[in-house]
Amino acid sequence: MPLILVMHHDVDEQTRLAEQVARLGFESTTHLGRGDNGNESAVQPDAVLLGLPQGPEAWRRRVESFRQRQPVVPLIAVSADNSLHHVMLAMAAGAYDYIQQPWSEGRLYASLTRAVELRELRRSMAFVDDRPGSTS
Repeated sequence: MPLILVMHHDVDEQTRLAEQVARLGFESTTHLGRGDNGNESAVQPDAVLLGLPQGPEAWRRRVESFRQRQPVVPLIAVSADNSLHHVMLAMAAGAYDYIQQPWSEGRLYASLTRAVELRELRRSMAFVDDRPGSTS
């Protein structure tokens, strides 16, 4: 079952999002823990739902910070703001998709499904690239 990491600056909203993700048939978590070195996540999520705080600069910093730590995991930005400017900022900073709150479960399911498919494709490509004799 695909693992979705739910991160939101509002704890109640984070819990609600995690429960909705689980109802849609995905495994959800709000915390991944640390690996042996204390720096890396012990578990790699298949996708991330990232709640964006108010203010475009805070959005950009939050998305870019996550992209630096998890460059291949698809990130779905979640916000109540749907202005074109903010959507473009989130996408330019590295978000895979952008969902405005409130959303339909169908929209959330479609976005998560596509993100998980992208993550699987990236894993397959990494496997091919790591094989002996690979030309990449």
